[in-house]
Amino acid sequence: MKTSFEFMNHLCIVFELLSIDIYTLLTQIEFQGLPLALIKNYSKQILKCLDYLDSLHIIHCDLKPENILLKSLDDWSNIKIIDFGSSCFDNERVFTYLIPILFFSFLFLFPNIILFIGFYLYSKSILSCP
Repeated sequence: MKTSFEFMNHLCIVFELLSIDIYTLLTQIEFQGLPLALIKNYSKQILKCLDYLDSLHIIHCDLKPENILLKSLDDWSNIKIIDFGSSCFDNERVFTYLIPILFFSFLFLFPNIILFIGFYLYSKSILSCP
């Protein structure tokens, strides 16, 4: 994090400049797939992030390839998870956050969220990972 400020009652956080997202990367390589070692590396980083968020009782709520960015196009080994705009605390109902997400991230939602029959839990964030 470089800095933060409040604008119109919203917390804005400024981060370092990152590179392309995982989905764009896949389109650029024509969906040929990534090396298994790189996928393993990404998985470790994503799970480490989710574990840290869990320790803070935060659920990302919108984890998808478009929200996972490469730190550098020259080095594909490090990623960052972005877009916490739909995140919530694990003791909150997600329905207040859900409506905008339904239209843009429908394929990445856990079934009980789509059907409005449950709450978002940490383990469900893992299942929403592509």
